[in-house]
Amino acid sequence: MGSGERGGTLLVVEDDPAILEMVQEALRAEGYRVAIAADFKQAVDALTHARFDLVLADALGATAADPEAGRWAVLERIRDLAGYSPVVIFSAHRERDFDGFEERGFSDLLLKPFDLDELLDTVQRNLPNDEVRSTKYE
Repeated sequence: MGSGERGGTLLVVEDDPAILEMVQEALRAEGYRVAIAADFKQAVDALTHARFDLVLADALGATAADPEAGRWAVLERIRDLAGYSPVVIFSAHRERDFDGFEERGFSDLLLKPFDLDELLDTVQRNLPNDEVRSTKYE
């Protein structure tokens, strides 16, 4: 790790502060520009004001009265706001809870717990290859 040569502006949406910090630090160490959102409101704000090359989104809202409906509603709103940017779901929920994620327009699924190599492989696999990079959200 620590090549510092990668490009791309990423948005990480995660409500667990420890995971958010770990993911942010790991991606920055690899040379990615990283914006963070700790909740749905911050994610909407970030996606409304900036473009990202890739969005990593936790399944926020999974504690709603209908966990599956809440989870998909939040993720689909993030996906819609991301426009043409790929959105990777990362979650501690079971894989079967996300059956059909590709048909719903998400590019990948990363299940927690994951190691940093899995995280970086997932980002590289889903990051668009074009040379045009977005501006950082601050």
